[in-house]
Amino acid sequence: MKLLGLLLVLVLGGCADHLAPDACAVDPVGPCRTPPATRCDGNVRVIYHAAGRCSEDAGGAAVCDYPIASQVDCTALGQVCMDAACKTPEVIPCAGVTCFTPPQPDCDGNTSRVYASSGSCDASDGECHYQVSASLDCTPSSKVCVNGSCEDPSVTPCDPEPCDTPPQGSCNGNVPVVPAASGECAVIASAASCTYVTSNASPCGDATPECRNGRCASGVGTPLQPGVLVISEIMKHPAIESGVNAQADWFELHNPTTLSLELDGCEVAGETIPNVDLFVPAGGDLVIGASHDPKVSGGFDPDYVIDTLSLDSASGTLAIVCGGTTIDSVSWASGWPMAAGRAMSLDPQASDATQNDLIASWCDAPTPYGNHTNTGSPRRGNPACE
Repeated sequence: MKLLGLLLVLVLGGCADHLAPDACAVDPVGPCRTPPATRCDGNVRVIYHAAGRCSEDAGGAAVCDYPIASQVDCTALGQVCMDAACKTPEVIPCAGVTCFTPPQPDCDGNTSRVYASSGSCDASDGECHYQVSASLDCTPSSKVCVNGSCEDPSVTPCDPEPCDTPPQGSCNGNVPVVPAASGECAVIASAASCTYVTSNASPCGDATPECRNGRCASGVGTPLQPGVLVISEIMKHPAIESGVNAQADWFELHNPTTLSLELDGCEVAGETIPNVDLFVPAGGDLVIGASHDPKVSGGFDPDYVIDTLSLDSASGTLAIVCGGTTIDSVSWASGWPMAAGRAMSLDPQASDATQNDLIASWCDAPTPYGNHTNTGSPRRGNPACE
């Protein structure tokens, strides 16, 4: 029987003919059922077959050979081989991070900012954060912030981009033709010239069938009731560009109604508007300023010009009177928003002819416009006062 068993082992490719009779037994696997542990070969996970093949060593003892069952490249999984398994390594966000490469100087509105030479790593995101080490408001010097430096706007009329105050729209029949919110700037005769691409809006419908100034209206009317027009923004203390006798005063009228309201014959800022077909579009705004010349108006073109307009005073009143009725008026005095170069901006939550009488409804406008010497939002919705 022992001879038969040995013959069977030899036939099945087991141990050599001089192996001890019970070294591999009759099973070619024999005692080879304890494979090596799964291991890492570099970043490759190596797994062995559960059963090996038995052979003998020179002394006739069983020797097990376990072939590799599979290999897994952990790199392909975006992982590393650790502790015989593919794992996502624990991330220590700021480990090895040094913060000695600050951002380049930049602009926050019209304020130049320079960053500290060293920063600190934030463990929440592993990113370096740098404190502002120096800042300079370019407005008092009548300059504009360009790439972190205060520059004369006449040197770089298209930088920063001044084309952010599009004109009123127009009409193609009952289809509003609307200019884009920003335009393309070109330098012509050392001044910025803006071109705005236009697009057609949806045709005016039954409730507001008539198109005027790029907006749909329920008709045309004359402002005869108080509150149908609202004074919504006043630039009364503009910053003056260096070397320019600027006429940059302006104010904005908002029309909350669905009628297109005509100002012809109204007294506006003490001036009677002649018969020029001047309309405040339904649901829109109209800006009256002191000059059409962007060089002296702050970088944009008002809808209508009163060349004698002067609002720059510590106290005053601005009124709109039509047919003997005061449609709206605003009086300001000491304590009202007075920052140089910042328009007095009405909070949109207080956009009516009663609340705009209150100092609490106004704030200094935060957003640069035109040549960025001043801040305001002419012909655009006012941001909320903080």
